[in-house]
Parts: sequence; structure tokens; C-alpha cells
Amino acid sequence: MKDQDAEPTKAPPVVAVEAEKSLKSFRALGLASSIFVCLCTYGYVQERIMTRPWGKNNDEYITNSMFLVMCNRLTSMGVALSVITFKKGEEYLPTAPMKSYMVISLANCMATTCQYEALRYVSFPTQTLGKTAKMIPVMIWGTCLIGKSYKLKDYLV
Repeated sequence: MKDQDAEPTKAPPVVAVEAEKSLKSFRALGLASSIFVCLCTYGYVQERIMTRPWGKNNDEYITNSMFLVMCNRLTSMGVALSVITFKKGEEYLPTAPMKSYMVISLANCMATTCQYEALRYVSFPTQTLGKTAKMIPVMIWGTCLIGKSYKLKDYLV
């Protein structure tokens, strides 16, 4: 039961609310910028590894993309295990059946291998544009095969 004599809670001042919103927006912008920088760096390094010669005489190239994928996945696994080790109190057990993860993992490893191989023929920016443009044919097929309709905005976004 509510106490009649209790003082009503006051709403936070407008300035404090606006400052909190600005801080959240600034943090989101910082996080998005960090992700952008990391992905650009990752793409640059990927392309450099696959297209530039190395070795004693600068005449050798990486020939095994699967090895690069394995190194990538082992590094990711190490980072994930570090986060799990240092961030206590949360449950990290899988919620889906393990075979579901295996199918997704296999598909991801194959796609990454193909991505590394494609870097032998096209630049990373070209490859990224190709991957992002793949939705347009999918949308066209959806329209032709099952009669799904899309707005012009959907094609442009």
C-alpha cells in the first residue's frame, strides 16, 4: 500500500536527461567508428597478405587460404576465451544444439576461404561492394518466384 505522506519522486532535470542522451549518442558514435576502423584495417591486412610477395627474395605468395582461416579462427577463439575468463558472472553455455553451431561454423569457414581466394583477383573494396550488392538479385528473385513486393527504398538501402 502506498504511503500518503511519502514525498513523490521527482523527474530528473531536463538538462541531466539531455546530457545522458548526448553521452549515449557519443558512446555509440565512438563504438561504431571503432568497428569501422577495425574492419577497414582487417580488410587492408587481408588484401596485403594475399596480394603482396614476402620471403627472403620477395618472390613468395600465400598459397593456402585455409591456413589463414585457421589462424583467424584461432585468434578469435583466443579473444573469446579471454573475455569469458575475465568477465565473470554471466552464463556462456550454448543455447542451441551443438550441430547447429557446426553447420554455421562450416559455412562461415567456407565463405571466408572463398573471400581470401577472391582477393587474388579483385581488391577488398570491390569484393565488399559485391557482397553488399548480392541482396538486389535475391530481392529480384523473391519478386519473380514468390511474388514478394519491395519498395524502391528497400532496393536503395
